[in-house]
Amino acid sequence: MHSNELKKVFNPTFIISAGLLLAALFGLRYITSAWEWAFHKESVPLRRKLDTIPREIGPYQLLRSERMPESVERQLGTENYINFLYRDKRLDAEEPGGVINLHAVYYTGNQEPVSAAHVPEICYVGGGFDRIDVRQQRLPVSFRKNQTLSDGSIMVMTANDELVRLPHAEIPVREFEFMAPGARESGTVLYFFFYNGRYVASRSDITFQFLDRSSSKVYYCKIEVSPGSVQRTSGGRDGGFVPGVGSPERTREVAKEFMKWVVPEIKACLPEDTHFIEEELLAEMKEEGIAE
Repeated sequence: MHSNELKKVFNPTFIISAGLLLAALFGLRYITSAWEWAFHKESVPLRRKLDTIPREIGPYQLLRSERMPESVERQLGTENYINFLYRDKRLDAEEPGGVINLHAVYYTGNQEPVSAAHVPEICYVGGGFDRIDVRQQRLPVSFRKNQTLSDGSIMVMTANDELVRLPHAEIPVREFEFMAPGARESGTVLYFFFYNGRYVASRSDITFQFLDRSSSKVYYCKIEVSPGSVQRTSGGRDGGFVPGVGSPERTREVAKEFMKWVVPEIKACLPEDTHFIEEELLAEMKEEGIAE
């Protein structure tokens, strides 16, 4: 090839274009590697099964527990869940707020990654309930506080006097208001997630948290609380659960009182915080004799 032809081929435009192409190729390779790193998450086992939480917690007593049909479990994607119906012993089970439905489900590692799709505003509507509203709330819960740490997190007591760490006393929740088929008034379910020891309020937040490359271990636990009542059968036995206590405001008050007791019990089942908290906080906890 003659020198003039070489000059035409290797002109500045060609050199710049070739350089950009090479940079793009190397950049794509780096991005792909980074995303693989971000999405490869190690599983973290539960400290204990969710169904080991006490049958009696403060003023609440387990009325019954239920397992989902096998087809629903397959959609849920895990067997690590509970559906517990607790009765408030201070009220009659037929009174609004006399019973509370607790649903908690646990995922870890790459299991059901980033979707967190099984939330009330999707599942309830898919089950035939009518959507009324979805709201974001922050609930100040009066836990039995034992100690406040330097990062603002709190150490609280379980019913068995076990110390567990909670991110803080105010829990961000999603509040889904719905109308059940044949119901006269709306019901409300509140839910939030524990993600690697932190509170997360919505499934979109789970997606962003999952992309955090600073953590190679991942778990999240969704907790749903729905106050209501039970119907009595003709024989006087407890019948089906009826969601709703009259208003979203009343729902929040009933939920906060229940969460005061049950959230520490669920947290005691979740993985050790030592996997996820900062080294300085861990050192502080060790100094205080809270962590080993």
